[in-house]
Amino acid sequence: MERRDQVQSFVRGLRVIRSFSADRPVMALSEVAEEVGLTRAAARRLLLTLVDEGFARMEGKRFRLTPRILDLGYAYLSSVEALDEAQTVLAELATEIGESCSMSVLEGDEVVYVARVTASRLMTLSLRVGSRLPAFHTSTGRVMLAYSSPDRVEKLMSGREFAAYTPKTVTSASEIWGILRRARQQGWCLCDEELEVGLISLAVPVYDRGGCVTAALNVSSHTSRTPASDLLQRALPRLQSAAEQLVSRSRA
Repeated sequence: MERRDQVQSFVRGLRVIRSFSADRPVMALSEVAEEVGLTRAAARRLLLTLVDEGFARMEGKRFRLTPRILDLGYAYLSSVEALDEAQTVLAELATEIGESCSMSVLEGDEVVYVARVTASRLMTLSLRVGSRLPAFHTSTGRVMLAYSSPDRVEKLMSGREFAAYTPKTVTSASEIWGILRRARQQGWCLCDEELEVGLISLAVPVYDRGGCVTAALNVSSHTSRTPASDLLQRALPRLQSAAEQLVSRSRA
């Protein structure tokens, strides 16, 4: 889309909403203005508009989003094909293998969690619906990128310096291309301690009715109890079966 077609005030309003986070749930006007790169006057107008519409509230001289902001996310979640089925399938899968299971979609260079069932076991990485992770360093992101067009992946990679989250993180573009090719050939992707030490995850693609990959399912565990070979042997067949169930239910 050309920039002339954008409504800049709307874009700025969305940026104001996204400036709030778990680390910064309440912010003063000056903090929002600095975070978004707006003048105090512009930030004030946008914040007061959110307050008037019920999406934010004032706490003294500070601002906080309200639960009504969830309406925006629910509008998307309610439109995701087979999301209700995915939650059911993930719950069954998590119970069967005793590990946390998730469904994610690709947004730019990030994966966004749209469904998740957490096992009772302790995991250091806290994730929930709406959480975002770097696509190039997660099993779900890599398996979805593997089925994306090379042009799209090249555009996302262009000029990028990949961060090293752990000593095992792959930061070479050529190596990542190789990982994506293998993921597409084998139909799954394993990520072993690249995002966080001790975290291992396995993902498979989820297809829509037209045969296109639109999401990914994954199971995550800790290397102290589940080596990579064990996760593949124990979880891969069940994960693939769960993805096939979603395809079958969406076509029913």
